[in-house]
Amino acid sequence: MGRSNRQIKPMSLRQKAQFLSAIAVIEYKKKLRTGKKWRFKEYWRNKENAGESLGWESGHNAEMNKGKKYKNRKIATTNITPRSVLLDKEREIIVQHALAALTTQERQVVDFSFGWEGDALPIGKVALLLKIEETKAKAILKSALAKLSQNKQLQRYVNNPF
Repeated sequence: MGRSNRQIKPMSLRQKAQFLSAIAVIEYKKKLRTGKKWRFKEYWRNKENAGESLGWESGHNAEMNKGKKYKNRKIATTNITPRSVLLDKEREIIVQHALAALTTQERQVVDFSFGWEGDALPIGKVALLLKIEETKAKAILKSALAKLSQNKQLQRYVNNPF
């Protein structure tokens, strides 16, 4: 049998977090099985002592991970802020709602040509994937873009994304 031409969808933030936490649990269980738990604790103690000797405010302890200061420090050290996550979710909802108004063939052409289902493909490859002529694929893409340009929610979002 032949392989599927369908691309793998990228992981969402939630899926990435679950994946990374699962890896952390597996690594910790490996350390427990091999008797390295005490070494792991020693590593953090040594890191704490080294930090204090360099003039840091405090080492790694439970109090450091609580309260508003910790949340602000955590947000400041990552590129992902709550506002950016909300904007991404809002953008995704608006785009999905606009794409729902298209026919299935129009949606497929738009998905493949703009890369929402993986990598962006040229219109010739999109036509081959969907088993239609290239001119028909171009016409479908043109009509889909015309419909999307008439969508009021998309127009509002493009004019004022914040």
